[in-house]
Amino acid sequence: MNIGKLDKKVDIRKQVLTPSSYGEPIITWSTLIKQRWACVRPYRGQELFQSMQIQSEINTEITLRYTTLIHPTMVAVCDGVTYDIAVVLPDADYKKTETILLCSARVT
Repeated sequence: MNIGKLDKKVDIRKQVLTPSSYGEPIITWSTLIKQRWACVRPYRGQELFQSMQIQSEINTEITLRYTTLIHPTMVAVCDGVTYDIAVVLPDADYKKTETILLCSARVT
């Protein structure tokens, strides 16, 4: 892993259900990992075509230091953009140095 490429700060948030005053569940987001350095790279050209064969909405790859805390039910937030995590590739190089997130940016 080239740590010089980790040039963006990313928050990882998980979904939390809290009951309203009427007992209905309300979805809120709680920050699980705050301000982790990461490389946020949009797919271009051939990479986008290849990723579309797996899942058409994946358009961004986020690489950060190795962790086992992240799951596809979570979101990543970087520079005000929220990314839905579609695939988590922990231990992508089998050396436990990086975790790769394949994400799709939310349209607001």
